[in-house]
Amino acid sequence: MTLGVYNNSRKAFNNLFDFSKDKNCKFQEEALNVIENKILDLDLFYNRVSGEFGTHIDVNNKNFDELYNIYKTEISLDNRIYFLESFWESKHSKQEKTDFLIKLFETDIGLKSSYFIGKILVNELKLNVQSYDFRSIKKELIKK
Repeated sequence: MTLGVYNNSRKAFNNLFDFSKDKNCKFQEEALNVIENKILDLDLFYNRVSGEFGTHIDVNNKNFDELYNIYKTEISLDNRIYFLESFWESKHSKQEKTDFLIKLFETDIGLKSSYFIGKILVNELKLNVQSYDFRSIKKELIKK
């Protein structure tokens, strides 16, 4: 499971996150350490000021169905974060961008991209959950 977390698996992260909260799990401390380290790693990436940014996809001139299909079929898990950064800075309205990110979040399997989307949604929608608690974010989105 730890290897899955470091290989950008949202599913592995969710499972390890569950272990980190389970006081009866003998691997709780180890899981908590991995979660904390991965969150630090994701935050460093999220808050970087240099390095690779952007995408070759025109996020301003596509309709959302096209963008969704491109995201799901043409962009690798490692490169989705660059698309998301560009999309969030696009000329679309905040509501359009937020709605699109919610749609992506529902089925995204990448850890980096899910975390990036989670940070935006938690901030923009004023959700009272952590940006890495993907299951709680989904529950909050259902309520809205």
